[in-house]
Amino acid sequence: MSLMHRLDEEQRRGLAVAWLAFLVAMLVAGIDQAVKVLILIVLDGYSALVIAPGIHLIAIWNTGISFGLVQSDLWYSLLFRLIAVLGIGFLVLGALGSGRRITGIALGLLIGGALSSLIDRVRLGAVLDYLQLTVMGLLFPAANLADLAMALGILLLAIDQFFIAGTVYVPAASRVARSARPWLRR
Repeated sequence: MSLMHRLDEEQRRGLAVAWLAFLVAMLVAGIDQAVKVLILIVLDGYSALVIAPGIHLIAIWNTGISFGLVQSDLWYSLLFRLIAVLGIGFLVLGALGSGRRITGIALGLLIGGALSSLIDRVRLGAVLDYLQLTVMGLLFPAANLADLAMALGILLLAIDQFFIAGTVYVPAASRVARSARPWLRR
């Protein structure tokens, strides 16, 4: 008897969502790594290339964490690599426990983005950011597909938790404060 025949419906759904998360993660990490290679080839000798109004291709090496914080500190770098690996593991476990495709896609985006950034840090010592956006005169920090995938993954997880799953997290302090003041109860 095969493994799929021994699993109940909920376990099969969880396994399918985990596979979806895995496929999305590999797709995001693979595309981001391929685009980074192309960016380095295309921008050879150029500081920036205008793609469309407000969208520029650039090549900026980020040796820090988000937005270039904690630049070039070996211990912080190793600590954040360890946190990234543990985070990826927890996201994979989260995908196994869910039966919703949107959760699998969201976790896949998060895992793929984190994995691509981790690959850059281990292989190159820094992450290559290559998209520079300007909207209504505001210059946004440089980013890459991995960053955008992680941001979209967080947005999808929030949509899933607040609107689809119907579960809204209320911190314990808020619950205690509301119970102490009956006029705040609804």
